[in-house]
Parts: sequence; structure tokens; C-alpha cells
Amino acid sequence: MKKKRFDDDIWLISRVYAGSSCDLFLAFWPEEDEQVIIKAIKPEIDNENKPRIEERLLKEASTLEEFWNPSFPKVYDIRRTKEKDQLYLILEHFEGNSLRDFLNIHNEQGLSPNFLDSFLSQMQRILSYLHTKKKLCHLDLTPENVIVTSENEIKIIDFEEAQVIGQSIKVTRVRGKENYLPPEFENPQEGFIHSGAADIYALGVMLKEVFERTKGLKPSQKSFYQNIIRNCIARRPEARPSIENIYNLPSQSPMQEKVIMAKDFILRKRVLIASSVISVALLAFIFTNTDEKVIKKPKPKPQKVTQIKKIKVKPKKKPKKKPTPRKKLPSFSKRLNYALSKGDKKADKCVQSFGQALNLYRFQVKISPKTGKLIRVQPINQAPRRLIYCINESYSQVKYPISKSRKDITLIKEFTLK
Repeated sequence: MKKKRFDDDIWLISRVYAGSSCDLFLAFWPEEDEQVIIKAIKPEIDNENKPRIEERLLKEASTLEEFWNPSFPKVYDIRRTKEKDQLYLILEHFEGNSLRDFLNIHNEQGLSPNFLDSFLSQMQRILSYLHTKKKLCHLDLTPENVIVTSENEIKIIDFEEAQVIGQSIKVTRVRGKENYLPPEFENPQEGFIHSGAADIYALGVMLKEVFERTKGLKPSQKSFYQNIIRNCIARRPEARPSIENIYNLPSQSPMQEKVIMAKDFILRKRVLIASSVISVALLAFIFTNTDEKVIKKPKPKPQKVTQIKKIKVKPKKKPKKKPTPRKKLPSFSKRLNYALSKGDKKADKCVQSFGQALNLYRFQVKISPKTGKLIRVQPINQAPRRLIYCINESYSQVKYPISKSRKDITLIKEFTLK
């Protein structure tokens, strides 16, 4: 999408998300010389629904203005367009991908246990700030509203549905995603007093998706996270833990512990009975098969010992092995082209996952022969941030050969969607 003027000093770069009532755009703000997010009401909204949507957008802005936390976007300004009187917010832009896109990018290679630990730790800190300090429930926690930055930091966006904890609400007015809303929101009801349990349920569903894509977990780690997920997605709200106690959960409920103890007692009793029966049977077998008569065995006749003369045998000299000639390594350019071909394959797979026709994109790939690592990937022409992140990930995982010249190598790579 080419740059298009949205307002007097706002230039749109690309559409990030198209919702039913609002659109999200990545834009450039010359006044601050930085990229921002524009959240604007759709111009085709009729006059009957427009006041209700504007009220929800202004409520989100007032909620975010009360936060002093880097995990949430800042509100730079609230404006209306001069031509269409269209209400919009200028929000802070986080460099990275939504959790949904992040999971799709790492679907084949999987996620590391360190990312799973970091994700739960950061989400626990963020929701603790919301629930305990601000007394707010997000009520729309989904992978689309969770941003993962290039440094794997977690950010939360979209506070249109946020409600004060303990406030009476109408369930039919909550507009969250179906798979992430708790069971108590399935039936329409009025006067429902909600708590932070709805966010805990959504966290459990997202944690399950991250857990299923994580590779290299130890059995103890698997049981630990499975226990947290099981408690978070409990059907009854009162059975879910608070965000402060999410790391201090019992491995089983009291009833489950009693059942396990009873099964263990029965098993030990059966083993004891079986061992006593086997020992009695062995003793009976020994006493019934013993013979009172003692049979004397004849003494063996002494055998003549013949002396054998020792013959000294000179050890044979081992033939000297000829040194095997060392294999010559391929030239530096061949090894570099081989390494780059691996990065090209990964980048091509990632680029093809976009699913839409794009123009030709050119990137400058800079490699350090001194360390054999990637220095940076820089776009030459305008490219989506997801594509930049994807290309960088593909080439940073390749080991490059070391050159004698020690000079940095700069290459130009071109990509198009097929």
C-alpha cells in the first residue's frame, strides 16, 4: 500500500487490521518523526450506531491514558478528520508481530522452552498490574491482541471491552472471540458480576497454544504447564486461580489426592500378599525335594602334568601407515553460496506464507566473515514489517564461513510472492 494522506499531518503506510466497526492502520507522523498506529471508525458506519462506537473508542482512550506501563500502548492524540468528521486515535506502535502471526511463523521449527517460561512470566506480571493495581479486566485477550516484539517482549492492545472488576455487566454486550470467552459467557444474562477469571480463562487457552508448539520440554516441565492450563480453563470461575497464585497451584485436587493414596495402598497390599505366597511356595518346594542320603563323590585321579617349553616369538613389525592426504576445503565463495542457499530456502518458505501478491522487494544482507554471523538485514525499498522480521529470522539462523580478508560482505537479495 503506497503512502496516502489520512489527515493534515498523517500518512497511511498499510492496513494492519480491518474490524467490523474500526480499522487499524500503520502510519507515519511527521510531527514526531515516527511510525504510529491509527485506530479509526469506519466511514461507512451509519449515524444510528456511530455514537455507540465513538463512546467505546473514547472509553478505550481514557483507559489507556491512566496506564503508566510499557506493556500497553500510549495514546498520543484523539482527533477527527476534517473532511468526514471521522473519530480516530493516534497510538504508540510496537515493532513486532501478533501472537497469532508469531505462532504461524514458528509453526514448523517450534518454540523454545525459554520463550514459554518468558511468555507466562510476562503475562502474569501484566495481568497482575491490570487486576490488582488498576482493578480492570481486559475481557478480549486473544492472540490477535497480544504483540510479541523482536526482543520477545509481550505487549497488550485493544481495550475496548475492558471493565472494572466487580462491576455488574450485561453478558450480551461483551464482544470477545468465541474460543477465548469463558463458559459463563455462553448464556445471555443481565447483572453478571464479573471478576478477573475471564482473563485467566483466555490466558489458559493462549498458554495451551504456545505449549503445544514448544519443543524440548522435560517431563517435569510438561506436567507443570499442563497443571496450570488445566486450572486456568476450569469451567467454574471460582475454580480458576487468581493471577497472583498462578505459580502456586496444587498438582491435584484434594479428592484426586485421596483417590491416588487409596490406589497406592491397595497396590502395596496386593504386592505384600503376592510376595508372602511366593515365599511359602518356595519353602515347600525346597523341603519336599531334599534327600536324606548323602552320596559320596569319587575323588578325581591325579593327572600328569607335562612341562611345555616357552618359545619366544618376536613380534612382527607393523608397517608404517602412509599419511592420508588432507582433503582440500572448497573455496570461500562456494561455502558462502552454500550457506546462503540455506537462508534463501527458509526465507522463501516464510515469504510464501503471506498468501497475497506483493511487489518485488529488495533487501541488503550484511555478513561478518570475522565471526561468521549475520550483522543485519535492511530493506532497500518499502516492505511490510512482518516480511522484514521473517527475512531477518531466516538468515540469522545460518552459520557462515570465515574469510581471511576479515571484511564485511554485503549482498542484495530479491523476493517476490509466487
